[in-house]
Formats: sequence, structure tokens, C-alpha cells
Amino acid sequence: MLESAPPTFVLIHGAWHGGWCWGRVSERLRAKGARVLTPTLCGLAERASLATPEVGLNTHINEIAALCDVEAQQGPLVLCGHSYGGLVLVGALEKIQARAQAQVKAAVFLDAFVPEAGQSLFDMAGPQAAQRFASMRLEQGGCTLVAPVPAALFKVNENDQAWVDAECTPQPLRCFTEKIGVVAALARVSTKIYVRASAYAQPVFEATYRQFAQQPEWQCVSMPHGHDLMLDAPQDVSEVLWAAAVDTPHKHS
Repeated sequence: MLESAPPTFVLIHGAWHGGWCWGRVSERLRAKGARVLTPTLCGLAERASLATPEVGLNTHINEIAALCDVEAQQGPLVLCGHSYGGLVLVGALEKIQARAQAQVKAAVFLDAFVPEAGQSLFDMAGPQAAQRFASMRLEQGGCTLVAPVPAALFKVNENDQAWVDAECTPQPLRCFTEKIGVVAALARVSTKIYVRASAYAQPVFEATYRQFAQQPEWQCVSMPHGHDLMLDAPQDVSEVLWAAAVDTPHKHS
């Protein structure tokens, strides 16, 4: 129930993206009276100039955890991570729960990586993906970056592909190679939802979806769209997020 305060949503974008990608979802959530935060992670989008060799997964985890601490007085939080943002979400939960300043009501993974302790994104994606990423490396200002994957490969709807390609920026390599630490905090979040973009063939995400669908503590949803669900299905995504905030179970699909 939401007796005391409207929900605060913290939406964490995936690799190469920025806070810009959440516009359609945040508009719908705000129309319901929600507070919505769509931070751009360090070294990306409008913060691309901050990219350094030191910027990695832990940089982004610390940013989101610090933001959640600041928002703690506003009431419970719903965290959502897209793709790479799933690693950031899981890592941030550890710091949030350890400091006990903010309460996370729900964790929503949008076609996202859900790491085990000691894993990096490259570890999860497998050697073929890591090798492909290696061929996409570029050097810029003394920092090794990975060029964006074209929107068409993520099966983004055709109308948005040119826009997404223009907005995406290279991402510091360390984000993909840095390993996450302990991940025990996720199990203590009462509402956990995994949303799968079934039109995007990704064995890791498909295996994660099928695994969680067998676990009663998880709610699993499949949507027939490309990887960038917040662009292709903003209404459906906003409904899942709102349901997570108001304790309305979303049926398996």
C-alpha cells in the first residue's frame, strides 16, 4: 500500500544509454503521481566527458547507492535496471541495505543481467560476446571504451533506431570487466520481477527468465518486443513498475 508517500522509482539505464531512454516510462509514472529518477551513469550520454580508465561497475554502483541514500527520506524505493543496469542494481542493493538508510520495496530487472557473486558482465555474457566487445574497443582521451551496439541488433523498433544510435555513447571498458562483490541483498527484497524481451534473442536473459519463472519468490513477465522495452513498450513497462510499487502481483506470462 502507498498510504504515506507516492512511490519513488529509480530507473537505471543499460550500457551505452543514458537517462534519456526512460522518458516515455517516466512520463507515464509521473502521471500517476510518482517521483521518478532517471540518472545518467558516469561516463555516458551527457556525462561522457567524465569517462576515465577508473570508471567501472563499482563507480556506477556507488552512484546509485548514494542517490538512494539521498532519497531515503521520501519513502520506499522501486529500483529498475535495464540490461547492464541489472548489475548496477544488484551491487547498489548491498550498499543500500548495509547502510539501512533507504528501504527498497521492489527490484525490477528489464531484460537484464542478474549476477552471482564475483561475476563481471563479460563472465555472464560468455567468451564469444567478450571477444566481440574486444573488437569494438576504441581509445579516447587515454580511456579504453567499447563502442555501442547498433540499435538494430537489439531489435529496437525501426522508428527509434536512428535516434537511439545517435544518442548512445561509448562506455568505459572497466564497466564490463569489473567483477561484482557480494550479492546477498537481492534475496531480502520482497518483490522481485524479471521482464524478458522475447523478440531479442539473448541466451543469458532467456535462461535467467526461465530460471526465475520456476522460483515462487520471483514474478516473471515476457513481452514480445526488442531489448529496449522502455522504448518499445513503455505502457507495459510502466504498468509492471507501478504494480511492483503498490503490491499488485503481476501474473506470469
